Amino acid sequence: MEAADYLVHINALLPCLVVYYALAIQKNVFLAVALYEIVLVFGPVLTQRLRRESTGLKAVERLGRSLTKPRKWTTCVQATTGTLCAVGFGGFFVYLAMFQRPLKLLGIEKAIRDGTAERGLVLGGAMRDAFLVFMGVWFCTVNPLVEELFWRGYVHAELGKQLGGRREGDEVSTTEDETDEDEASPRRRRRGLLDATDQTEASRLLAAVYFGSFHGVVGYVVAGVLPALVVFAALVFAGRAWTWLGERHPFGFPFLVASHAGCDVWVVLAVSALDFRWAHKAALRAALAVSLVLCGVGVVLLGMAWRHETFPARPRCIAADEEPLASPLTRTRSSERA
Repeated sequence: MEAADYLVHINALLPCLVVYYALAIQKNVFLAVALYEIVLVFGPVLTQRLRRESTGLKAVERLGRSLTKPRKWTTCVQATTGTLCAVGFGGFFVYLAMFQRPLKLLGIEKAIRDGTAERGLVLGGAMRDAFLVFMGVWFCTVNPLVEELFWRGYVHAELGKQLGGRREGDEVSTTEDETDEDEASPRRRRRGLLDATDQTEASRLLAAVYFGSFHGVVGYVVAGVLPALVVFAALVFAGRAWTWLGERHPFGFPFLVASHAGCDVWVVLAVSALDFRWAHKAALRAALAVSLVLCGVGVVLLGMAWRHETFPARPRCIAADEEPLASPLTRTRSSERA
């Protein structure tokens, strides 16, 4: 392995170290967010400097283009907005309706409130409150995009190259034909999907474990060991599920960013309800009603976006005497080379 190959694993584990340093030692949530974003941006850049040709950087660039030039703008806007509302406000409705009281009885609510307040998430003067609002907006808009480009772009592609067993001399084109406007074109339909060509189950699972690890650190520092284990397991599962969805039409990378943003909206609203005690009595009923309405709007938008789409079926088990079938992307690339 080259030095840049080891650097990929270091970059994937650095969020654990910087988040622990900022939250456990410095006890500053604002510093944690800043250091985390720096790692996500400069880790891939450093990899590219050490390696003239970076697989991860190519994946990031291609996925970034899928957001600025989606296959269908109307469908993309409906699907992403619907996903954000359904996940974010639907999750917040479920939290208010089902999990608020159990968390309080278990003492987790107080642990989160005390842990976040100790690290700076408290109301104060006008300037401080404005900065809290800014960080909340950043966390729900810019952060999901940066995270997905790092975890499902850079880390996904680099681990696939290392663990996928590509032989020397094998060339796999990842370029997109931006002038191809034919909706039936394989390249056109492939726009915005994570490249599954080199991926193995080990590479996908390792990327998910890296993704869940720093979330587990946050859970440990703020709430304790048991919540940390729950958060880690949930985020490993979520990371693996997002990879599965990102590699398949009609989901792809824009859907991942929207669903990630929805989860961040959910977290911001839930933590705000815990820390600032605004979701009680009349405010609680209003929050429940608004969340349910916005979740319903999101479901309607998703129905409008996907009413004509064909969703991937569950893969059929292969018998012992059968040859495994090539993936759709592999078949597409083989036909293009022919």
